Amino acid sequence: MNGLRLYLSSLFSRKVILVFALLLPLFAVFLPELAPVALKPSLIEPARAQASWVLLWLVTVIWIFVEASSTGHRWRRGGIFELLLPASSARFPKATLVLQLNAGLLCPSILLLTETILVSLFLCAPSDPAEARLWSVTNFQYGSLYLMITAPLCLLAFCLGTRLNPVVSWLTVAALLIYGMVIQERFAPFLSGGGMASTLGKLFLPQYHLADLTDRLVFKLGPLPAGVFGQFLLYFGGWGIIISLIALTLFRPGR
Repeated sequence: MNGLRLYLSSLFSRKVILVFALLLPLFAVFLPELAPVALKPSLIEPARAQASWVLLWLVTVIWIFVEASSTGHRWRRGGIFELLLPASSARFPKATLVLQLNAGLLCPSILLLTETILVSLFLCAPSDPAEARLWSVTNFQYGSLYLMITAPLCLLAFCLGTRLNPVVSWLTVAALLIYGMVIQERFAPFLSGGGMASTLGKLFLPQYHLADLTDRLVFKLGPLPAGVFGQFLLYFGGWGIIISLIALTLFRPGR
């Protein structure tokens, strides 16, 4: 029995993913219409791009992380891991099973990310060909950074769910993302005083706000330079390895 196929069949049988797959592009297209865009019609495309990416992050927090933590909790209590592990022929059965399931948990992220990029490319891209090429590169950079953040956090939410209440595990992962994405950036002037909390936050918590390229899209600043983008990939890749190793040590298959 393959854990990935079992999870995907459960996911699509509940059809929740289809609701989000339908609503996310619709809201991204039509929500900016509620603003007074008639005053300056040229702002509608950047507003749609901003709405699509913000909605993707919101869905990630309010559903994808919830799905990951609840799946871990539900499968452990149901004894599903105890059925899947003996049937595994892998050298490291626990790690293989967890990574298989994390691939399934990432399927909604990949689907919604693809929709977000398509909305941004086909409905929001600048008319100038040179700017459109830069716009495309920025979107693909943004998508790469999004997946590098989402993959290990989904794994952490799933493994925490096997040990803790799903609400607690979800709140833990959501707080980590919100801190790195919002607090680190918005409150940077207040955290730069050199205090102990500020220093520990910078050193021991990921700065996810570096992966937020929404402003680069809205203000058409172009993609990140290749060197900077490579550094970001290494930074988030390193954090991904650390978080994944912590998650694997927290995984609890037995009831």
